Amino acid sequence: MRPAIAVLAGLIFSGLSLFLYFVGFQPASRRPGDLFRLKSRIEGSHISPAPRSKGTIRFAYNPFLVPSSLYVEVMRRDRLLSRQLAKSGNYMEWYPVLSDLIVAEQYDRSVDIGVLNGVDAIRVLGQGRGYVVSRFQIGVFSIISRRGRTLENLSHRSIGLESGSGEFLVERGLTRAGIDPNSVEMNFHGPASLSNLLVRGKLDALGAMEGLPTLVMTNFPGFATITNLEINHYLVAESDLREKNPDLVKAILAAQIRCHSWLRINRKNLRQASEWARQRQYEHLSANVVVGISDYDRLASPRSIHLPSFVQMKQDGSRDQDEFKERFDFAVSRKIVPPNTSWAAISARLSCQLASEVLENPEDNNLGGRDYDVSPAQRGVQ
Repeated sequence: MRPAIAVLAGLIFSGLSLFLYFVGFQPASRRPGDLFRLKSRIEGSHISPAPRSKGTIRFAYNPFLVPSSLYVEVMRRDRLLSRQLAKSGNYMEWYPVLSDLIVAEQYDRSVDIGVLNGVDAIRVLGQGRGYVVSRFQIGVFSIISRRGRTLENLSHRSIGLESGSGEFLVERGLTRAGIDPNSVEMNFHGPASLSNLLVRGKLDALGAMEGLPTLVMTNFPGFATITNLEINHYLVAESDLREKNPDLVKAILAAQIRCHSWLRINRKNLRQASEWARQRQYEHLSANVVVGISDYDRLASPRSIHLPSFVQMKQDGSRDQDEFKERFDFAVSRKIVPPNTSWAAISARLSCQLASEVLENPEDNNLGGRDYDVSPAQRGVQ
């Protein structure tokens, strides 16, 4: 009798464990609460209008965006960039911000150059506050939900996302799957808040740029990806910086290109950059949250790292123009840009010239140089 009871107890325990796994439960000793320690800080409230030192160039980026976060960690260690800027009395300050929307709202006030998705780039361009100067990354936008659900299951359910490019991509994904976007309840929040609402059961799904979805799935294995969409991010320079100091912008573009060359040398460099990016994330995460370094390798290595000239965009009927035109039309329909904004005005601010000049003059821009500080003490927000 006792063996039968033991077997039954084992089956009950196994079944309960499996159930808890699929609903995303983790033991109290391992389960994180809020993923982010200081939501207000990482979502951008620390980039506020404030007196700046002479020569400061403020660079805003998302430390949870992959592979972009790897590029930034390499660039901020680039001694060649630091020396080039210092010649004209300038230096970089690096501001980590999880929200593209907040970065876009800070141009002309606190941000000189930053990494933005297409819709939020158009938000800046449409107000005459900046120029797109390069493609910064080719990444992934993921929609995640409880294991076992599909995209079709989202009809009459709620999905959390950030307004702008997130809404554009979710609508595209639903439409391609034959689902009416109006049948899905879209809830707009900052990315840090979205992850917390999802794991607490306040949302049925989350749509965000990687690696936030992977971070959620790593720490709450009851969630899984139900679809992926490709998304580009761009380097957007504030208008005065682009118009009055093009050589400074070219120095930053040269550092971006050198970064890709360095990452392509071997897997060791990619792994080192992944570790730098992972450690940067830990500065903003709650205790017990796990960031898997293998996730960085998986998300980063197949993408823009291996495309040496992808920073250079094309004009005149190219795929780049088509992509921006789609996002412009969406921005107009959502009143993200002023109603009288023309596509010609936006297109004129897709500034391909500087990246072309850098690539065409590799020696003058020191594209073959490699001088990285593996333990930098940069000024500015870490």
